[in-house]
Amino acid sequence: MGYRGFGIYAVANYSKQIKGIADKVNYDGINQVASLLFVNNSSENWGINTRASKKVKKIDFQTGLRYNNTSYLQFSNDDQFKNKNINTSYSFSAKTLYDNLPIIEIGWKQSFGNFKLSDNTTKFMTTKPYINLDYDFLDGFIFSADFTSYTYKNKTLGQKNNYEIANTSLFYQKESSAWSFKIEARNLFDTRFKNQNTFTSYVIADSKTYILPRILLFSIGYNL
Repeated sequence: MGYRGFGIYAVANYSKQIKGIADKVNYDGINQVASLLFVNNSSENWGINTRASKKVKKIDFQTGLRYNNTSYLQFSNDDQFKNKNINTSYSFSAKTLYDNLPIIEIGWKQSFGNFKLSDNTTKFMTTKPYINLDYDFLDGFIFSADFTSYTYKNKTLGQKNNYEIANTSLFYQKESSAWSFKIEARNLFDTRFKNQNTFTSYVIADSKTYILPRILLFSIGYNL
C-alpha cells in the first residue's frame, strides 16, 4: 500500500501440526539415544513481518519489524517438554538519493532471541549499526564502502562481544571500453570471527563463524 511517497507492507502467518513427529531423547550418562514419536499437536508457529517506507525530498526512510514464535513438543527420559523459540528484530534506515552526490545509507538493526529448551531459557541480543556508501564519479569510477559494528550479547550468561567489519572497493570502466579494473579491500579491521546463536532440538549454543583475514585484491575484467 502506498500514498504520496509512503508505503507499507505487512504479512502475518500461522501454522499448526495437528499430527506430526516429535523428538524423543533418552539419556544414559554421557550417552544419548534419539528416536521419533508420532504425536498430536507436535508444533505451532506464528509470526508477523512488517515494513514501512517514506520519501522526504531526496531521503528515503525505512523501518521494519519481524516477530516469529515457534513451539514444539520434545520427550526426554519419559518426560514431555514444550520447547519455544521466539525471535524479534527491528530496523530503521535513511538513504540519500541526490543526483551527482554519493549515495549514503545509515541504519540500525537489532535482534532478540529467547529460547526455551526443556527447563532452560537462554536470551541473546545482537545490535548492528551500519553505514554504506556508493559514489559514481568522473567518467566510469565507482567507489563503494560499507561498515558494520556488531555488539553480541548472551544475556543469560552475561557474555558480550564487540567487533567491526568493513570493506571498500574502487571500480573503473570507461563507457565504451570492454575492459574493467577493480581494487578492493575486504575485512579492513582484520576481524577473525562473527558470533551467532544456534538452536536445535537438543542444544542452545553460541557459535562462531570464522572470517578470512584482511585481503587486498586487484582484478581485471574483459566483456566479450
